[in-house]
Amino acid sequence: MNMVNTNENCLLVGNVNNILEAHEIDVILKNEFLQGGNGELSSLDTWPELWVLKDSDYDSATSVIENSLSKDSDPE
Repeated sequence: MNMVNTNENCLLVGNVNNILEAHEIDVILKNEFLQGGNGELSSLDTWPELWVLKDSDYDSATSVIENSLSKDSDPE
């Protein structure tokens, strides 16, 4: 397994999760409910993390993420 995305905002990680699942890439979301431990745990350790289950999907997942997040949201 390889981590492909993390952010302090669980909605942004959830969005990337949905994008990868739409491209039929198997992922798992870790630390989804750990933000309540912020303060007793390091802040970075409580961020939600998105992991690709198959190592062979890592390159395609990072490519999908990069292409999806870099698209211009203002259509011409």
